[in-house]
Amino acid sequence: MRVIDEKGRLFGTINIIDLLVLAMVALAVFWFVGRMIPGKEAGDAGTQRTMEYTVKVEEVSKYTVDEANVGDAVFDYETGSNIGVISGVSNHPHMEYVVDKSNEAVAIESLDKYDLFITIEADFVETDKSLMVGDMIAAVGRKVLVYNKYLFVEGKIYSRDSDLDE
Repeated sequence: MRVIDEKGRLFGTINIIDLLVLAMVALAVFWFVGRMIPGKEAGDAGTQRTMEYTVKVEEVSKYTVDEANVGDAVFDYETGSNIGVISGVSNHPHMEYVVDKSNEAVAIESLDKYDLFITIEADFVETDKSLMVGDMIAAVGRKVLVYNKYLFVEGKIYSRDSDLDE
C-alpha cells in the first residue's frame, strides 16, 4: 500500500493539504493561548510572597458592610480562584455631592450608603510582567468581583501593602 495515493490522500483517507492546514491552525491556537496567559514566560516561575491588598467598594448598604467578616476566604468571580482571606474591614459613609443655593458643589454624607474597604491577605506570585493572586492579576485599579457564600460585591483594588514576610 502506498503512503500517498494518486488523489493526494494520505493512506487513502486524508488529503495531505487538509492535514497541513489543520496542523497550522492547531499551532496558531496553541500560540495564541500561550500568549494570553499573563505573567508566565518559559522558565519564569516568579517569586511567591504574602501581601495585603485593599478592595474599595462604593455605595453599599449597611447589610453588605455587615457581611464582610475578618477570616472569611474570598474568591474572584471572573476567574473562580481563591484570592485570599479577609484580614480587615472598614467603612465610612459614602460622600455625595449636591449643589447648594449659591451654585457650589457641597459634599454631604449619605444616610444609607457606605464605602467599604476590604483588606485581603493573599499569597502573590510576582513576575516581571505582573502580580498574580491565584489566576487574577492584582494590579491597583483593577475591577474585581469579590464573593464568598455571604458576600458578592464589585470594587477596585485600591492599594497594595508591602511584603508581610519581611
